[in-house]
Amino acid sequence: MEHKNAERYSGKIYRLFELLGHTEGQLYIAGIAVLITLLIGTAVYILLLRVLPDTSWLEGCQIRRFTGVICPACGTTRAVLAMLHGHILTAMYYHVATVYLACICIIYLVGNTIRLATNGRTPLVRFRLWYVYVWLGIFVVSYVVKLVVPGYVI
Repeated sequence: MEHKNAERYSGKIYRLFELLGHTEGQLYIAGIAVLITLLIGTAVYILLLRVLPDTSWLEGCQIRRFTGVICPACGTTRAVLAMLHGHILTAMYYHVATVYLACICIIYLVGNTIRLATNGRTPLVRFRLWYVYVWLGIFVVSYVVKLVVPGYVI
């Protein structure tokens, strides 16, 4: 039986929605779009570092520079760089919520990419709303720890 919205999508997109479901398919496409955007942003940042003579204004947290207060996302860039170098514990020190989010995204995107590559023969990795609640809790707790614990240097 033909899906009622089959004519709305191209063949590959329809197949993606058929294998992952509509909501999971949309989340998968959004995840890939965010990944591409991050790669382009990183390339532009590296290009700016190479082209501009003075890049000191690009370095560090701009919120902390102007307000003097640690922002909730302070340490995120260093956490990502530490993860890329394989230093997971260091990344967790810088920003534990970033490590959690990266793990969830990697599991989701890789798991569903494998499902698409095997034509649905592997289990579907579903997004659960409680992932967001856990991330938000970790995010808030880590921010409070950064503010409260004396000597916690980011």
